[in-house]
Amino acid sequence: MYIKSKFFILIVLYASFWSKSQTLNKVYYDEDLSKHRIKYELPRDTSKAEVISSVMEIIPQNHINDTVFKLLDSVTVKNKIIKLAQGYRVQVYSGQNKGELKGVKEKIYDVLINSEVYVTYKQPDYKIKVGDYMSRVEAFEAQGLLRRYFPDALIVPDIINIAKK
Repeated sequence: MYIKSKFFILIVLYASFWSKSQTLNKVYYDEDLSKHRIKYELPRDTSKAEVISSVMEIIPQNHINDTVFKLLDSVTVKNKIIKLAQGYRVQVYSGQNKGELKGVKEKIYDVLINSEVYVTYKQPDYKIKVGDYMSRVEAFEAQGLLRRYFPDALIVPDIINIAKK
């Protein structure tokens, strides 16, 4: 009983000091700072005709259109040269059995008719990857279709072929 009462008194004292310390930290300012503020003049009323005439008087200087068009053309030419990019493919098979490759490829062609199928051999495994996807979201859609038949299908980063249209 004695210990409980000491504990209760200790809590009450702590709470009272805490509430006082919270009110002491608040500082109120009553200084007038309006004399330091910048004063702006309100614009005079202008008619629409004055605004339109002032806009029509503006003559562009230092045209850079020709320069910009030349740069854009050079960028377009460079982009046509690029054939490969970093992207994603869906890996549907990884194994050592070469006999399974044909069946897996046929099943992929049944599920995704227009997709490219890539078979790679890195000793000792054969890997079958599907598609050329620029983003993970595109690859995720194809993975969803392939997961019905290939539950272990996973999205892997890879160098992909860029389709020029």
